[in-house]
Parts: sequence; C-alpha cells; structure tokens
Amino acid sequence: MSLQRNIIANYLGRVYSMGSVYLFVPFYIAILGVESYGLIGFYSVILTLTSLADVGLSTTFAREAARQQDKSRLLDLLTTMERLLLLTTSIIASLIFLGADIIASQWLNTSEGLGPEKTALCIRIMAITLVPQMTTALYTAGLFGLQRQGVANLVQAFYTTVRSGLVILPIYFLPDLSLFFAWQFAAAVIFLFFTRAMLVRQMGFASLSLGKFSLENLRPVLKFAGGMMAISIIASINTQLDKVVVSKLFTVADLGYYTLASTLAQLPLAVASPMMVALFPRFTALNEQGSHDKASRLYESYSFVIASVSAIGAFGLIFFAGDVLSVWLMRDDIPDDVMTITRLLASGGLLLAIASTPFYFGLAHGHNKTSMLLGIATLVMTVPLLLLASRTFGLTGAALPWVLLQFITFAVLSTVINIRYYTGAALGWLFKCAVIPIGICAAAMWGARALSDILTDSSLIAVIIAAAIGAVTLLSGGYVMRSRLSLS
Repeated sequence: MSLQRNIIANYLGRVYSMGSVYLFVPFYIAILGVESYGLIGFYSVILTLTSLADVGLSTTFAREAARQQDKSRLLDLLTTMERLLLLTTSIIASLIFLGADIIASQWLNTSEGLGPEKTALCIRIMAITLVPQMTTALYTAGLFGLQRQGVANLVQAFYTTVRSGLVILPIYFLPDLSLFFAWQFAAAVIFLFFTRAMLVRQMGFASLSLGKFSLENLRPVLKFAGGMMAISIIASINTQLDKVVVSKLFTVADLGYYTLASTLAQLPLAVASPMMVALFPRFTALNEQGSHDKASRLYESYSFVIASVSAIGAFGLIFFAGDVLSVWLMRDDIPDDVMTITRLLASGGLLLAIASTPFYFGLAHGHNKTSMLLGIATLVMTVPLLLLASRTFGLTGAALPWVLLQFITFAVLSTVINIRYYTGAALGWLFKCAVIPIGICAAAMWGARALSDILTDSSLIAVIIAAAIGAVTLLSGGYVMRSRLSLS
C-alpha cells in the first residue's frame, strides 16, 4: 500500500469527520441549547473514560494486524480481544447505568429546564451506547493496521453522517435530548456489525467468520498489550480530567462552552493524526525488516511536516480565536472565557500533536514504558493543579494544567525516544523538526493577524486571510521536504 495514498485517504476521512463536527454543532446548540450540548459533551467524557475498558487492545490489534502474516491467527486474536472488550465495556456501562440518578443529581449542575430526571434518562442511554461504540473502535483499528485506510475512512464517514448529521432531522421536529441519544445508540449498533464484517472480509474471511477464543492467543502480545493498557488508562483519565472538574465545579452550560472550546482546539491534533495513523504500521514494518536508517529518515521528514501543519492550526486559533468562533457559531456574543480557553487548549493541542510522532515511533519499536511513566507522573500532578487553577482563575483555569503537562510530556518523551531509536542527533531533531517549523508558522499567523486588522473588521474575511496565508506557508515549505518524503 502507498503511504501517500493512505495519508490522503486519512486526510479525506479526517476532513469529513472534523468538518461534520464543526458543521453540525451549531445546529445542536440552536435546536437543543447550550446546556443540552453540555450534556452531549459529558457523553464524550464518559466515552473517553470508558476507553479504559479497551486496556490497549485496539492499539495492540492494529500493531499485530500490521505485523501478522498468518490471517487465521489474526482472526483468533480478534475473536479473543472482541469478547474481552465486550465484557469489560459491559461492566463499566452497567455501573454508569445503575448510577445514572446519582450522577444526574449529585454530580452535574443542571438547570430546571433540563432537570435530574431527564438527565438521568440520557445518561442511561449513553451507558448502553458505550458497548457497541467501543467495540466498533477495535474493528476500525484493525482496518487501519491492515493499511486499509480507504475502507476504514469510508466506513467512518458513513457512520459520522448517520450518527451526527441525520440526527438533526428528528431532533428538529422533536427537540428532545433523549431522542438525540437514542439515535446515537441505534447508529452504534448498526455500525458494530457493519464494521466487523468489513474487517473480517479484508482479512480474507467470510463476513460472519469467528476465530477461536483463547487467552493463549494473547500471550505473544501480552507485554506490549500490558504497557498499552497502562497508557490507555492513564491517557483516558488525563485527557478528560479538566472536563470532569468543570462538570463538577461549574454548571452544565459552562461545560457546554468549555466543550465548544475543546472541540475547536482539537484542530492541531486533527490535522496531524491522519499522517500518524498511516505512519505507525509503516514504522512497524520497517522496524521488523531492520531498516532503521530508512525509518529514521521517514520519521524526521514527517516530524517536520506534522509540526508545520499542526502549528498552522494552533496559531491560527491562537491569533484568530474570536473570529473563528464567531464564524463557526454564527454569533458575535462570544464570551471572553471561551476565546481564552480556546487559545490555551490550542497551545496544548500543538504540543500533543508534535509529541505524537516520537510516541508512535517508539511504539513501532515496542517501547511504551516512557509514555506509561510520564502518564503516571502527570496524573499525580493533574488533580491538585486542576483544583487549584480552577478555584483561582475560574473556568479558564481548568485549561492551564493541561497545557503545562503537555509541554513536560513532549520534552521528556521526544528526548528519550530520539536518543534510543533515532539514528540522527536528538538535539538536531528538536531544532529541525520542531523549533524551526513552529517558529515559521507562528510568524506567518502573526502576520496574518496584523494584515487582517489593517484590511477588515469582518470575522469571515479575517478567517479567509488566515487560511490563505496558512496555506501559502505550508505550500512554500512543502517543496523543501518533497524529495525526502519520496523515500517512503
């Protein structure tokens, strides 16, 4: 499979997926209100925390799909993993289902308009939706591991359309939040079976084929899976702790605004992740072949590209947060806190994006110990920092610890991985692949801000100017890396 073709397929899928989110969210808010959107954001928190049940199975299966030549053994591994995942997610979903009343009345701060009873009903529907949605993620990971990015992205695009787009029709005629979540459940169940059938067919078997369930199937991958389990658990908690704190200390409407800022601030990682999804199996394959120099050249080239595209997205939000929010939500009364939070989270998103390259490069070598230890350290620091910052600076303070800890994670992880596995100079990688592209993109977006302030008062035109200058910046630097990327 062509690496470039896979990256293009991933970008098309990501553009559609993220574009759909940005397109549909204003409709959700207009129809259901900001408070209801806050509860939709709370479902994202629950979904991410429920990924604890995955215990690293999806990433492990993707890696094995990229390595495993014996498809019968791969089918046995899939059957074993999917049954374990169904069991663990069902346990967590049951606990959330049974605790819905307590969560609605004792944790979330809802207004009379939403109320504890309606909130509890929505939480119960969320709980039963978790099982099919989490299991589907395992199958999607398998498609990416097989380097069937085109198929995987088509399935995800179809799922996004049904789940996030078509739901607007029923809630428009019956604006009830419980109907929104019921639609999510139905879509998740349908695509559970559809995605599994697609995966098994890509593996060369009939759609309904089952392998042999045996815990012995996990033995060859147990060490890697164990490390990924710890990383998955820690990452799930770390990435959602700010929203958990916001949901407790502030109102559900505040959570809605925070979720809006968080959704927008995903842009830096969103533009980088399609490349990483395609690169991970390629890194793994090159490592298996012993082509370490070639893997390092590929790693260096794409580190530069990922830093560039994610920096354009991050600094675009930092300098144009108010304009982007105004255009996106089609309103000018954007709270100052939302703009500030967007800028902070975008900064953290940039750090997370550029750290993803050494993270996956290390995983391709079977190394996950550093990420696990970093996750534990940041988890210990996050809770007290979040409570202190939130109580001192209000809603904005919830974003501060996350940015600080992303910086620490990037600095330590990139240093360790580059020293151990990168055949070039670790300090040289930092300068060439992070500092230079980030500096160039920051200067370009600062210039775009200054130019737009001179030329226009329109938020839409300002965003267009920023997009145009960002595109020119990326295209101008693209030819520098073209010859190196051709090595892939």
